[in-house]
Amino acid sequence: LNQGVTKPTTAPAQTAAPRVLVAKRTLTAGTLLRDRDFRFAPLPAGKPVEADDLFVEGTVNISTLLRGALVTDVIAAGEPLVASKLIKPGDHGFLAAALRPGKRAVSVGIDAVTGISGLVSPGDYVDVLMTTEIQDDTAPSALKTRRFSETIAQGIRVLAVEQTIDTATGEPV
Repeated sequence: LNQGVTKPTTAPAQTAAPRVLVAKRTLTAGTLLRDRDFRFAPLPAGKPVEADDLFVEGTVNISTLLRGALVTDVIAAGEPLVASKLIKPGDHGFLAAALRPGKRAVSVGIDAVTGISGLVSPGDYVDVLMTTEIQDDTAPSALKTRRFSETIAQGIRVLAVEQTIDTATGEPV
């Protein structure tokens, strides 16, 4: 009786491709990641979703995991960022990987005022100034305390900001 009548079929529900972090530009080994270096985009077709290695939108805290991370191998523009090509600040080997041959690292203690309120990020280049205060008891009262500043280093690459070391273990917190 129902000859020639076709039942409507429903197409299988298509799931949207997960959005993952991808490089906005080609990132070379030694690059310290900044917000301008990556964005979320749909996972490229044919790329398997390996949750352990990809940074899937909604499952990653960019500010604590990726800002300042060091790229260890080239990541092409549009290619997903993968954990295996990154070393995060505080990870074993970060400092050794971040230093270029023949370079050294130093720690500089700063606070919210001297640290210019978060405007410096890993990967920035800064000048380091030393300010000295001299007391001269023989000078008139307005001139008893004098301050002098001197640039002691120019064009220094910032490797990490606001990292605290646990004094008991010596490990980053």
